[in-house]
Amino acid sequence: MAKAKIVERSSQLELSAVDELLVLCEEVTRATPEGAKRFIEPAPSVLSRAKSKQHHMIFGRRGSGKSSLLRKSVADFTVDRRPIAFVDMETFKGHTYPDVLISVLIKSLQEFNKWLVEAATAPASKKSFWLKIFQAKPARAPFNKNKTAELSDALKRLIKDLEDQLREPESSEKQKTKKKSGDQTSELNAEADGGIPGASIKAKANIAVKDSEETEEQAKYVSHKVEYLHQNILRFKEFFLQLSVLSDGAAFLILDDLYHIRRSDQAKDKLRYFFGEVRNPSGLSKENTYKSPR
Repeated sequence: MAKAKIVERSSQLELSAVDELLVLCEEVTRATPEGAKRFIEPAPSVLSRAKSKQHHMIFGRRGSGKSSLLRKSVADFTVDRRPIAFVDMETFKGHTYPDVLISVLIKSLQEFNKWLVEAATAPASKKSFWLKIFQAKPARAPFNKNKTAELSDALKRLIKDLEDQLREPESSEKQKTKKKSGDQTSELNAEADGGIPGASIKAKANIAVKDSEETEEQAKYVSHKVEYLHQNILRFKEFFLQLSVLSDGAAFLILDDLYHIRRSDQAKDKLRYFFGEVRNPSGLSKENTYKSPR
């Protein structure tokens, strides 16, 4: 009897349904753009904290649910008609500063424009959009179409300017410095009065100075792309201000898998630029850190 039970259990593990289950388990370890139909919080109140109007830094090991948490936040924000942009940083792996900052900024604004075109004005009755993708209908009414279209057009101009800057080559300025140096040579001539005992020897020294001129050329690097970003940050802040007024609330930007960007570039103006750019009028600038418990 015991042998029969062992055979029966092993045969069940060999069923095709078990293989399908293993494939499904492997697939759900990686978050997809469509998100998951069901979401289980890794810890109590994590989702509500992630959606709060603060800066957050989320970290944890691979497969711990970081991207799933962010995708769930995107779905909830969209259903609530809150402006949201999700940027996968793996796309910019290997990019260098300052092009990586411009590229991420372009992608962020493109995602906000996509949200304006699709989610901001879509009526709640459009089931093909709301129920198929987000499994829920929006609670708030759609935004004003004319004002949304005006803001979308202004955003397209910002994106166009950034794309032009991205294609521009970096340039450098050259400086020439002239230096003078003198080479000094000496010549000694000796004369003696002959025939007179005890006569002194007369000495004459000639000193010749030869001037030479050296030219040094120094290259002074000037990043016009960085200057453009600093000079136009007020334009980007104005866009987010108008977006906040249109949506009657805050806008949210999610940068997923930041580790794909080189650490040396992370330490430059990149994160600081985004924090300064999206800081809303209420002055929320606190950075919260959440560590995945798994």
